[in-house]
Amino acid sequence: MQLGVIADDFTGATDIASFLV
Repeated sequence: MQLGVIADDFTGATDIASFLV
């Protein structure tokens, strides 16, 4: 979940985090 929070900070990383989650 921490990755999701960090990804949230990045606008483009959100898609990647969603895939991992």
